[in-house]
Amino acid sequence: MKIQEILRALEAKEISPEEAKQALARARSHELQMSAPLANAVRELSVDPAVRLQPESLGHPLFQTRYRTIWSYFAGSMYRGIASEEMVVRMGQAGLLAFFGSAGFQVHELEPVLQRIQARLGSDKPYGMCLIANLNDPDEERRTAELYVEYGVKAIEVSAFSAPTLPLVYLRLKGLSRQNGRLIFPRRLIAKCSHLDTARVFLSPPPEPL
Repeated sequence: MKIQEILRALEAKEISPEEAKQALARARSHELQMSAPLANAVRELSVDPAVRLQPESLGHPLFQTRYRTIWSYFAGSMYRGIASEEMVVRMGQAGLLAFFGSAGFQVHELEPVLQRIQARLGSDKPYGMCLIANLNDPDEERRTAELYVEYGVKAIEVSAFSAPTLPLVYLRLKGLSRQNGRLIFPRRLIAKCSHLDTARVFLSPPPEPL
């Protein structure tokens, strides 16, 4: 068995810790080296995996701090409310981040949804909205961005962008402040990127004309 297969079998309780330890020892002889996490797994095989592998221990704890969640996961948006208002509220009440499927709605349709979500979750529970690139109607994209700023949405999933647009830059920078020499961003954007080139665009400063 490969190392990952052994660990999965251990987690599923298909083999005992002692059997896993022996299997890992055999597997190690065929590996040039073992990563630090796997080495730790070998040393800790006497601990119940159900105790070690808790959801809150996976992912980076900074995610939980920034997005006020109990776990480092989120549920992404899906077009026109497939990622529904109820799902966003239920996950927010459980301390988990979910993004409403805003794409396909116009601003006048989104505003009452946003009002209901905020009324049910208050100011301390996580939730997010989606901003989708709108090449056919840039003004609607701008109005959606302005709506999110007006209502103080802290987490926004941005989708289908291949390059920065003015509404996108507006979302990122509107309300920017400085505290003790540090820049404080009023909201965070999570970009859905299908290609590395798109990811590089989001990790770079916007073009000067914007």
